[in-house]
Amino acid sequence: MDRRRFLSTLSAAGAVGWSLTATPGWARALGGVFESPVPFIDSADIGPQAQACAVDDAATARHQAAWFPQSVASGDPKEQGIVLWTRLAPESEAAAGDAVVNWQIATDEEFSNVVLAGAARADAAGDFTVKLAIAHSALSGFKTYYYRFIVQGVASRTGRFKTLPAAEANPERLR
Repeated sequence: MDRRRFLSTLSAAGAVGWSLTATPGWARALGGVFESPVPFIDSADIGPQAQACAVDDAATARHQAAWFPQSVASGDPKEQGIVLWTRLAPESEAAAGDAVVNWQIATDEEFSNVVLAGAARADAAGDFTVKLAIAHSALSGFKTYYYRFIVQGVASRTGRFKTLPAAEANPERLR
C-alpha cells in the first residue's frame, strides 16, 4: 500500500469514528466509557475544596517524579468531555492504603481559573491507577484546558488537552 492510499484510508476511518462520537448519543456509542458518573465538586464548592487541592511546592519538587512515575495522560476528547489518567507508584507514600487523589481542570496553567475539580480513590486493586471519563457542561468545545492530580500536597505534572469542536462547527484549521 502506498503512502497516499494509506493516508486516505486512515482519514476515512477517522472521519467515520469522529462522526459516530459527535452525535448526542456518543456516550452510549462508546460502550459505556462515559456512562460511569465522575463525582464533581460544584464550582461554588471549589473554594472550600482548595485545602484538599493545595499544592506544596517543596514537597512537589521532592516527590513528583517518584509518586507519579508515568506522569499524566488524556485522550478520547469530546466537545464537552475528556478521559484523564494517572498512576501512583505503588511503593510510594502516596499509595499507602486507599489514596485520595484530587484532580483539577483549569483554563490556565497557573490554575487560577479552575472550572472542574474532584477526588478519586487509587488502591492496590486498581494498580493505583486513576482513570476519569469526564463529561461536563463546564467544558467548552474547541478549547484548551490544563489538568493535574494532587496527592497529599504533591502535584503531578500539568497536562493539557483540547476539546473537540461542536458537531455543527466549521473550524478553519484542525490539528
